[in-house]
Amino acid sequence: MSTDMKVETCPRPDAPSARPSGRRIGMLANHHDSDETRLFLTPETCGRLISDGWEVCMETDAASPISYADTAYADYGVEIVNRADALGCDIVLSYAPIPAPDVEKMHPGAVLLCMFSPALFSRTVIEALKERVVCTIALDEIESHNGVQVFANIVDDVDGRAAMWYAQEALSFLGGGKGVLIGGVPGIMPCEVLIIGMGRKVQQAALCAIALGAQVTLMDNDMSELQLAQSVCGDRLVTCAIHPRPLASKVKTADVILIDSCTRDFEFPAQLKSLVKADCFVLDFHLSSPSLSTPRTVTQGLATCLYNLFLEFRLKDGVENTLLTTAGVRRGVITYGGHLCNKLVSSIAGMQVVDLDMLLSRTN
Repeated sequence: MSTDMKVETCPRPDAPSARPSGRRIGMLANHHDSDETRLFLTPETCGRLISDGWEVCMETDAASPISYADTAYADYGVEIVNRADALGCDIVLSYAPIPAPDVEKMHPGAVLLCMFSPALFSRTVIEALKERVVCTIALDEIESHNGVQVFANIVDDVDGRAAMWYAQEALSFLGGGKGVLIGGVPGIMPCEVLIIGMGRKVQQAALCAIALGAQVTLMDNDMSELQLAQSVCGDRLVTCAIHPRPLASKVKTADVILIDSCTRDFEFPAQLKSLVKADCFVLDFHLSSPSLSTPRTVTQGLATCLYNLFLEFRLKDGVENTLLTTAGVRRGVITYGGHLCNKLVSSIAGMQVVDLDMLLSRTN
């Protein structure tokens, strides 16, 4: 697969002119091939949207992973429909990007709100989105007016905190562990938690572990990031730059090891894996998303952010006007007007990319 980014300087003049518009929202159930459990809207948020003049539809049983029956949504005025009808709405909500056969059932010029996912690197999916002239927006790429990725932060917050719940469950007797409490009790030593990496997710894990009473060490290879983590988590957090000897020392004694991306490239040395205790709980955030086990909490947070986004759509008279006036929302656009607009997806999929600002200027 080519990783060279291709820039399409002359967009197809014959591309369909359908623009993102309409006020009918359709929330899909997670695709049966996916292990995804998280959604975007709670019943209460749907009720607020309907009060604002939106029509809201939901695919049958879509909310079962977050323990809501269809009737909970219907009581707020949501129309319960089949998948085809939900796909036929003006704005389609799906936490994970939908497969190409589903895209083909969408109206030309419809809007797809999803989260950024490796599925977006599929040429088949991108070509289907381009063919249907779908405006695809990855919500976790959107930035607020002050540069905060609020959708992404919610997922990271829950992932980080849920990771410590995973760890406590794994260390318990019922979870197959040695039957210890992460934080210990007076007179009993607490567990040692080693966190390797940086970012909001690991900061939340560190805060949770500290609150439980654990001994927490955070290691990264960027001193400024370590200083920032120290200011967020307080003096009970031990920070250390990644060096072979202290890393090996901590790996040997850790009861819990959490791994995420470091500021600079770092790969957990293979030789250190033999030093990990047999009863140590190890979680790599690249391979696991703990918030999949707490989807209702994630959905509640995302629903609040999404309501605010729909409020912006309403106040600015549509998605397109929002894109024209709001740079932070433009950051989330993957496809628009029959073209791929995201440089990362373009470079990985080896497809041509078109500048979104140029496309928007040509439609006005």
